[in-house]
Amino acid sequence: SNSMQQVPSRSRSIAEIIASLQRSKAGLPEWSLSDLTVGLYLIYLRRASECLPEDFQGVQISSDSQ
Repeated sequence: SNSMQQVPSRSRSIAEIIASLQRSKAGLPEWSLSDLTVGLYLIYLRRASECLPEDFQGVQISSDSQ
């Protein structure tokens, strides 16, 4: 529906996202759990690589021993 498309993705609830996925599932081949797991992991890696190191707070730890 048009109202679903007008909602920004960040403000959509999990239920709305699941409903959208279920509606669009008819056009997609069946995905196995391993397919979804690998896909989500690849998305995670891409998002993690987009973050700048300055975005993380912490202390750098180094060692002189070999």
